[in-house]
Amino acid sequence: MPIVLPPRFDVVKIDGQIVDGPTYLGIPGQDVLPNETEHAWNWVWWRRVAYFWTLAASLAIASMPLWAPGSPGGACPFHFCFLSEPIGWAKVVLPALAATWLDVFAANPLSSTLLTIAILGGLGVGGGLVNQAPWYMPTGVPLRRHITQPWFKLMARVGLTGTDTYAPDWQVVEAPAKPDQPARLDQPARPGQPARPGQTWKATLTARSTGPLFLYVNDATLYPFLKVFYAHRGRASFTLIETTQTP
Repeated sequence: MPIVLPPRFDVVKIDGQIVDGPTYLGIPGQDVLPNETEHAWNWVWWRRVAYFWTLAASLAIASMPLWAPGSPGGACPFHFCFLSEPIGWAKVVLPALAATWLDVFAANPLSSTLLTIAILGGLGVGGGLVNQAPWYMPTGVPLRRHITQPWFKLMARVGLTGTDTYAPDWQVVEAPAKPDQPARLDQPARPGQPARPGQTWKATLTARSTGPLFLYVNDATLYPFLKVFYAHRGRASFTLIETTQTP
């Protein structure tokens, strides 16, 4: 939601129709908008906290060779040395330039692990605040059915099995102002944009194969992660219209 708008404003739409701001944003009443704006500023403030937290942890772990130099070969003289061996495995896949940091991390496994957790936590919280999703959602991206697509985007698949999947370009269809006017295609969906009650969406799908059509949300793939990350619930009705493309 916009956070720099005045408490009362109107919106001129593409077709010239003027509507008040809360109606355009789907907010019930003018008095609700200031409260919603204040709530949005709270999200902005927490996102700044997450940003500086992540920045501080990143600078700390990057500068570890200066304030926590390790022994040659990454020998660990402290507790939690069982974490050093997995860190040493990274030398197999990382370039020699990273050896200095890996030796330091292996020699100080507790500090490096805590800083890594702090960075991942900051990224998770900050990423979750962008879409107002739970803080842990970004950490579950590797478990998402389609990693390159947003959480809970409506996907399509043709066939009982297989990988003939599609990521439709969903667009919001605005209801006509009058009954005798056709519905107008308003704007493409933004990543993470929620659907409001009664809102209509439209997409065109060109199938590459023949078979039954399945629609599903882009959620986690494995149980119990499916239960943990499936934070959104709802229902929708669909109308499938077959069209023939002219060459």
